[in-house]
Amino acid sequence: MQLGEDHHYDEYSYELGAIFMGAQSRADLHAKFKRLFNEMDIRIARP
Repeated sequence: MQLGEDHHYDEYSYELGAIFMGAQSRADLHAKFKRLFNEMDIRIARP
């Protein structure tokens, strides 16, 4: 879904959130972030 498809938001709206993650190493944290990013289907588009 894109922002313009929801009647509560226009195409220029955004919502921020915070996700706190921990890991044993930088590589592990990077892998966890990549997995989260992919599973949440987060897409950032440039105008």
